[in-house]
Amino acid sequence: MANTSSILKLRRISAFTRDGSGGNPAGVAICPHFPSDEEMQAIAAGVGYSETAFLCQTDETWQVRYFSPLIEVPFCGHATIASGAALGMDFGPGDYHLQTRAGVVHLFVDKTSTGFAAKFKSTQTRSRQAEIELLQRMMAGFGYDPQDLNPDFPPHVANAGANHLILVLREYAALAAMNYQMEQMRRLFMEYNLLTVNLLWQASGSTFHARNPFPPGGVYEDPATGAAAAAFGGYLRDIGWIGGQELEIFQGAEMGCPSRITLSLHGPRGSGVLVGGETVLIQETK
Repeated sequence: MANTSSILKLRRISAFTRDGSGGNPAGVAICPHFPSDEEMQAIAAGVGYSETAFLCQTDETWQVRYFSPLIEVPFCGHATIASGAALGMDFGPGDYHLQTRAGVVHLFVDKTSTGFAAKFKSTQTRSRQAEIELLQRMMAGFGYDPQDLNPDFPPHVANAGANHLILVLREYAALAAMNYQMEQMRRLFMEYNLLTVNLLWQASGSTFHARNPFPPGGVYEDPATGAAAAAFGGYLRDIGWIGGQELEIFQGAEMGCPSRITLSLHGPRGSGVLVGGETVLIQETK
């Protein structure tokens, strides 16, 4: 791993845990000042998780940058929830303002009996109908047919800080069978400026199951993806969702990392979506 002398604390924290287990692990580094881009990239690669967040305080705002093992990303939801736990450990529960490369994100941190829970309000959301060529190529890459899609949820490219393709499947079996070629899809994602694809199945009116491939970051699949969840929440408002305003997304079970993400859609179309989850500390180093 790269030199970490410019980091006060480096923690490994699992975000969006379910009943104290599972979740998506992230690195969180509290810094007096940011290391160089090359150092942060090397540290993230050494941590080995899908993202590591680097935080540096400026007055009342925390500057945050997110690195996957391969690239910097503008925003990462699970690393933001993990950052909430790290800030809670050092500075206590409360409200924090994060300046990310995608915009300002408001973070709310609470103490629980087992650690910390956090919620963030995303940047503004937007979505657009997916281009036919993109949809055809992506469906072919996953081995899906058009009839595998749920007609109640038109495919969109949705954004709450980064672009995510939203594909809602008709049956859970199609979600469970997700398979793709990593390098081929990495090139396709990058061609269309997509960070992930959010594959979902509606289990009930307000409950969804998701899987989230992330090949641009060198990650085959994420077990819990808060940024994609926020984008999905904004998408639901854009298509005139008439379901409940409080949703649950279950993710990661197929990987052996069961995760739970909560969504609150209160607010006008285009406004930020509130995304929440619980955390577990894995390791802390100095």
